[in-house]
Amino acid sequence: MQIACENIDLVMNVEMRRRGLPRGNKWRMFQMARALADEPLSLAAARIFDRAPARVLIATGAAVPEHMPVGENDGPIGTAVLARALNRMGHTIGIVTDPVAATPVEALLAHLEVEATITPIEVGDTALPESLLDGHDVIVAIERLGGNRNGNLHGINGVSRSHHRANLDRLFFGAKEKGKPSVAIGDGGNEIGFGRIIDELEAEMPEFVFKDKTPCGGGVFSVVPADVLVVANSSNIGAYGVAAALALLRWRGAIDSSDLLRE
Repeated sequence: MQIACENIDLVMNVEMRRRGLPRGNKWRMFQMARALADEPLSLAAARIFDRAPARVLIATGAAVPEHMPVGENDGPIGTAVLARALNRMGHTIGIVTDPVAATPVEALLAHLEVEATITPIEVGDTALPESLLDGHDVIVAIERLGGNRNGNLHGINGVSRSHHRANLDRLFFGAKEKGKPSVAIGDGGNEIGFGRIIDELEAEMPEFVFKDKTPCGGGVFSVVPADVLVVANSSNIGAYGVAAALALLRWRGAIDSSDLLRE
């Protein structure tokens, strides 16, 4: 299983980036995160979910009003796939997202027949994260921006996103304070979870910090931590990888290994 999940991690991090996005940093980010883990990242995340039925909260959605008024497709699709797996294990799923992204998330869940509660959150709402934290046992982010050293959200090229996306940093700082496990899946360094390797990112990849391009001068990398950080070429792919690792972990005794060798 260890080897299989190592291979899942490797496949997740084959870099495929469209024009206009930074290139050449995916593998370096993965290596930084992997160096801090005792096992494959996909497997470490799967272990968080391999437990008695729990209340799992997933934060996702990335609205860009001028380009993607209902949000980008990276994040919600992976959320629906992972939520489906967690549903089948008996976990109760809650999803928090920006209001404009709620409709496509709802449609994805309906398509996959996933039971989940969707909670829209408005920009500037500081009370809701506290209540969501109290009402859930495991906190997850899939392609959800996290604040930089000044607490602001930015796109990977330095454009501010704080004015149209709710800041959910408190969910993860609060989870750490209260001892609740957290998982973050991201692909660019500006998402929740990359606070786990923020010092390494800034030291080893100064060309991608983009402090000069961010209005606040804090750069694009997020300082928000998570217990497990899963790095992937896209966050959807990262979520698929975690679901695959979870299947291996959950049903590892269902098939005799000799049968696999014969095949």
